[in-house]
Amino acid sequence: MTVDPGDGLPDGLAVDEEGGIWLALWGGRAVRRYDPGGRLTATIEVPAENVTACCFGGDDGRTLYITTAAPDGRLYVAEPGISGPPATPFRSTAPSDAEPTSDR
Repeated sequence: MTVDPGDGLPDGLAVDEEGGIWLALWGGRAVRRYDPGGRLTATIEVPAENVTACCFGGDDGRTLYITTAAPDGRLYVAEPGISGPPATPFRSTAPSDAEPTSDR
């Protein structure tokens, strides 16, 4: 997979249930989907220049949330017709404020 710099710079990405990569394009006003073989299969145009990241969410994981940076700085929502894998909750291993580290 190669992205022409004139189309924007790769920024954040998400992976869908088929192993496709959804790539946010900084300066490119779009999110693109590439299949596991690297072939471009979908483009979501975004009304903002600097697209920063995307992730799947919603009750069924079929909503694609797209973030952008200044000067637009908004959150956009798309329904691409595919879902992403379930999110993995983050579990910190840092010591709690209530638990002194000397007690470990």
